[in-house]
Amino acid sequence: MRVRQLQFTPSEAAFIAGVPQREVQKAFDEDWFDIAPRRDAPGAVRRCLGPAELVHLRLLKDVASYAVLQTATKKLIHGQLRQRLPDVVLADGDYLVLVEVKRTEPSEPPVRADALLSLIERKMQSSQAEKDLERWLANQHDIERCFLVSSADDHSTELRSWFDLIIKRLKEPVQVAPICLDAAAAWEQIAERFLEALAAQLAVVSDADIRGGEPVVRGTRIPVYLLQDLTLQGATEEELLADYPFLDERRLQLALLYARIHPRPGRPKKRPWSALAAQ
Repeated sequence: MRVRQLQFTPSEAAFIAGVPQREVQKAFDEDWFDIAPRRDAPGAVRRCLGPAELVHLRLLKDVASYAVLQTATKKLIHGQLRQRLPDVVLADGDYLVLVEVKRTEPSEPPVRADALLSLIERKMQSSQAEKDLERWLANQHDIERCFLVSSADDHSTELRSWFDLIIKRLKEPVQVAPICLDAAAAWEQIAERFLEALAAQLAVVSDADIRGGEPVVRGTRIPVYLLQDLTLQGATEEELLADYPFLDERRLQLALLYARIHPRPGRPKKRPWSALAAQ
């Protein structure tokens, strides 16, 4: 079971928002955000983005065709989005739990988000029934709203209720004089890619006890980058499914998507023919 904030890396954010990754890095470098998105772990160098930041990136891309916004204006837009889209804690194990975290003030970070992570994790380990967990979550002062999703591999159907709630929250335009921005339309443009990126996160695990922490398809020891390499070498989907009977079509697609939007760190390994070409 994993309990964490629902966040995405810059490469995932670029895929979801439909922007170049350099645009995501530019947002950090030029300080576009009212509150800088939290890092995915204490002391980590990788910066991550939540739902409000993803809508913000897409919205600014749509605005760029007819308006040039100052950094102060971008921060105001982001502040309004964060008021409507609270940060989310995600716990996945036997079933999936999304928890929206309350704020004390609109401009402040989530209340006790780190404490909630460990609290929810302990409760999930001790709770034997989904209904028991749901009642407990509903009574927590720091929790705005929670969603429990079945243990099925594909959560897309159940997550639609949360997506519908986001649309309602963004229905009223974001207004920063003299412009009026349609944040709901921005969310609708990214919602499907958001769902796919989240599904890819859930379909892949990285555990130090499994192949030294190399990302593998959940429930197997099959490395996702191996599947990617075989595909690049010409292997077809049918051949991969035949070679790895533990996979089905959906899990294979999610594994390949994960590999594509999580580039391996460091320089690409040189192929034998690269050395020959250099001689």
